[in-house]
Amino acid sequence: MINTVFVIGAGASHEIDMPLGSVLKKQIAQLFKRDSAEISISAHQNPKKNVYQSLELYQTGTIQRTSQRLIVGDNTPEWVKNLILAESIDNFINNHRDKEDLVVTCKVGIIQAILQTEEKSKLFDNRPKSNFYKLPMYFKDIEDTYYVALWKKLIEGCLYHELVERLKQITFIVFNYDRSLEYFLYNAIKEYYEIDDKESAKAVNGINIIHPYGQVGFLDCLHEDGIHYGSLSTPEKICGLVHEIKTFTETVNPDNETYKKMYKSISAAERLIFLGFAYHAQNLQLLFPEGLYDENSQFRKNKYPTRRSALEIYGTCFGLSDVDQQYVKGKLNGITENVAIRGFFDGECRKFFSEYNLALSFL
Repeated sequence: MINTVFVIGAGASHEIDMPLGSVLKKQIAQLFKRDSAEISISAHQNPKKNVYQSLELYQTGTIQRTSQRLIVGDNTPEWVKNLILAESIDNFINNHRDKEDLVVTCKVGIIQAILQTEEKSKLFDNRPKSNFYKLPMYFKDIEDTYYVALWKKLIEGCLYHELVERLKQITFIVFNYDRSLEYFLYNAIKEYYEIDDKESAKAVNGINIIHPYGQVGFLDCLHEDGIHYGSLSTPEKICGLVHEIKTFTETVNPDNETYKKMYKSISAAERLIFLGFAYHAQNLQLLFPEGLYDENSQFRKNKYPTRRSALEIYGTCFGLSDVDQQYVKGKLNGITENVAIRGFFDGECRKFFSEYNLALSFL
C-alpha cells in the first residue's frame, strides 16, 4: 500500500458545479448587493435575509428586523464594489484582516454562498423524498467527474473491510469550504458495499480529511449536530460557523493540531497528488513551510527531510501556462532533496485518472 496524500482544490469540485474562486467572489457580492427589489425578507430561507440576520445576530445577539424590506434603494457597500479588484474572497479577507467587522461579514457570505451552491451541485439529489423512505444518491449525475474516477481507484481489489484499512493510509487535504468529498464518500461506501448509515459514517469519520481553511460545518450524516448537505441553514447556525472559516494568516500556527496533522501526513507520504489545485503562493507556503514536524512532533526550522525513496508527485495543471508549470515544478522540487515529479496533466481531474490509470494504483 502506497501512503498517499491528495491535495484537492476548487478545480476538482468545479466538476460538480461548485464555484471556482472567481465565481464564489461574485456570488458573495450578489448576496450583499442592496437592491430593494431583491431583499424582501418575507420569503422562507431567503439567502439575503439569512446573511443580514446572521450579521445582526452576530453583532447584537438578537434578530430585530421586522420590516418586509431591509434596504430602500441601491446602497451597496463600497467593499462589495471593490471585490472586483481582489483575486478571490480569501485574498480580500487576508488584505483586510485588520478589520474584524469586514472579515466576519465576508465569512458569513462565504458560508451562505457555499451552502446554497451545494444545493445546486450535481451531488445534491432534488428528487422528492418522504420521511419514511430515502432514495440513494443518483450516481449517474456524477458519472463523468473525478469523484467516480477516484472511487474506482480506491476500491480496486477491495472487500469492504480492506477498503476501510486502505483509506487509513490516505490523507485528503481539501482547500475548499464545502463538504462534497465527505458527502460523496459516505453515500458511495453505503450504497456500493450495501452497509447501513452508521457503518458508513464510521468509515468516513476514520479517513484523514483535513480542511486547512475550515469548512461550512460538519455533515449531519457524519455528526449528530451537523448541517445537511445543501441546507441553507439558519442565522443561528451560520453565526456558529464563522470561526470555522479561516484566513491564511489565521492558519499559520505551528501549534495548531490541524496543521500538525497535515504536516505529519505530508512528511510520511510516498505519493503526493494535486487535483484541481491552483498552486497559489500562499497555499504552497502553507503546505510546505520552512519547517516540519518530525516523528517526535518537534517543530524544526528546516525543510522537509531527505528521503530514502523519492516522494512521487503527480498533479493536474489545467489552464497553467508553460512558464507557470515550470515555476510550480521548481517549487515542488525544493520540498526535499529527493522529489520525483512523475506527471503533470494539462487537463481536467476526471481525465487525470485515465491518463495515469496504472501509475495511480493502490495495489
